[in-house]
Amino acid sequence: NLQGHVKKGIVPKAKFHEIMSNVKGVLDYSEFKNVDMVIE
Repeated sequence: NLQGHVKKGIVPKAKFHEIMSNVKGVLDYSEFKNVDMVIE
């Protein structure tokens, strides 16, 4: 997983935070209209 790669030094912490800033949880279907991918 991504956190494991950070702990091993494979992925820098800054890159981890950049990736995670793109992940957002939502509860309302109306927020899905402008997304590239939905993971259920």
